[in-house]
Amino acid sequence: MANIVHRILLKAVVGGVLMQACVVPAISQPRPATAPDSKRKCLMNVIQQSKCMIEAILADIANTYQQTGGGGIGSIVLDSTNVYTVSILQEERIDTLTYELNINTAGTVRILRKSAGALNP
Repeated sequence: MANIVHRILLKAVVGGVLMQACVVPAISQPRPATAPDSKRKCLMNVIQQSKCMIEAILADIANTYQQTGGGGIGSIVLDSTNVYTVSILQEERIDTLTYELNINTAGTVRILRKSAGALNP
């Protein structure tokens, strides 16, 4: 039985520019030839989940972060399961955005919580 690759492509418009927000390749589980398609379940591995969550974070930053000067994104760190911290380098500080996310097996990402802070380098 062969695995089938499905792609779900979500796009967002940011400032009039079409941006790819999340691409989720999901590999289906092998199934008997007689099983109807509606019963097929698609699963993602942790790398695919991480990729999708990071892309959702980047889309949120593109839509909401106003301090566009400085050095850009310095790091994106997985702090714990589904919690990421993004460091954005500014001239006199490092802005931090911490995201708690949820992702389902279909690749839909929800931002549950977002908090902002700043560090002095």
